[in-house]
Amino acid sequence: MGVVIHLSDFHLLAGDAESDHVLASLVAALEADRRERYRDVDLVVITGDVFDTSTLDPSLAVREMLALHASLQHVLGRGRPVPTVVVPGNHDRR
Repeated sequence: MGVVIHLSDFHLLAGDAESDHVLASLVAALEADRRERYRDVDLVVITGDVFDTSTLDPSLAVREMLALHASLQHVLGRGRPVPTVVVPGNHDRR
């Protein structure tokens, strides 16, 4: 059976002080869970509001998403790329 990690509603760059801590905690929890429960992750699915608003500077938004994706790849892929599907939410497409 394959392992799919489904994450939703990051609301990146929302501007609240806790966001960085929450995302770092999420990445750490995913890493610990992968170590304890399964060896390989077959797919990461990110749905919902990736960003808090669609009015962000595109270069900042891309940089933030790529940094988060790299962190997820590092802890879930164990040196190999994990396919990732991103489905935007209503905050992303306005």
